[in-house]
Amino acid sequence: IARNADPVRRGDTVFVLPSRDMLAEDIAYDPRSQRFFVSSMRERRILTVDASGRSQDFVTSGRDGLWAAVDLGVDVRRRLLWVTTDAIPFQVGYDSADAGRAAVIAYDLGTGRLVRRIDAPRDTTHFLADLAVAPTGEVYVSDNATRAVYVVRSDADSLEVLVPPGVLANPQNPAVSPDG
Repeated sequence: IARNADPVRRGDTVFVLPSRDMLAEDIAYDPRSQRFFVSSMRERRILTVDASGRSQDFVTSGRDGLWAAVDLGVDVRRRLLWVTTDAIPFQVGYDSADAGRAAVIAYDLGTGRLVRRIDAPRDTTHFLADLAVAPTGEVYVSDNATRAVYVVRSDADSLEVLVPPGVLANPQNPAVSPDG
């Protein structure tokens, strides 16, 4: 057990990102296409990186109203890439009129085409941060500003409150049990 506290001193470079200024926030993997997806908060884009380390834009900067790209989740069964996106001052092209705005977006994993966009209500400031995709297709999203947890259901066009604001001190990294 004591050896588990020893630092890991080895690592291999899998790939190098093309921009030093992109502020990569998250990495997701699609086992079917064998591609990594990398979100950029600053540059407002999502990259793909293939098995040989070649990268290219999956979603170009700001396309589909993408603000800072935060968390990513792959829905292998439905072939979707889910992303949380938030308007934040250090992103390229920030517009203060968008302050506190946030959304959850789904893209087709094969084509990069926008499939769904669900904006957080304009009732208050939101920061949709982490997400988890359930085997049934629901997407669970934490909101660091309101401290709520939402669920995106396949038949809904809005965020459904799962855990109301203020119940959790700091909801981070929702996780779905293996049985959903």
